[in-house]
Amino acid sequence: MLLECDSIVLERALPWRDTSPMSAILPIPLSGLAASVRRVDAAASNIANAQSAGTPSSAGGASATAAYQPVDVVQSPAAGGGTVAAYRPVAPATRPSYEPDSPVADADGMVAEPNVDVSAQMTDILTARRSYEANLKVIEAAGRMQDEALRIVV
Repeated sequence: MLLECDSIVLERALPWRDTSPMSAILPIPLSGLAASVRRVDAAASNIANAQSAGTPSSAGGASATAAYQPVDVVQSPAAGGGTVAAYRPVAPATRPSYEPDSPVADADGMVAEPNVDVSAQMTDILTARRSYEANLKVIEAAGRMQDEALRIVV
């Protein structure tokens, strides 16, 4: 499964962006939630495909099998607050591995293995989980503040 390289921008998709001062904070943690999900998706895809192999680029040929292209997630600030998360292909995409029994091995028994560090990907998943939880707490706190403000007004 290959992930497309695009980005998430939530600030235009939220109808309440300009309607309530209390709700104005929501696009920021919502974009953080979306970025966390994107980071987990990328790491899960990388882990699932870490053992797939392809034909080394030096072997080429019409019957060449491409190895999985691992991806990273790059986050950058969004205009108006929040974050934009985008997939970025990992470079180099593969590393050579000796697997002479593989059907995609070249004459020297080498295959192109995806450049995936599974332990780093697991760390990314755990970090994304904590980020998701923190952004969810911000949303919950904003909801409590809005409830309290309505209680005072009524």
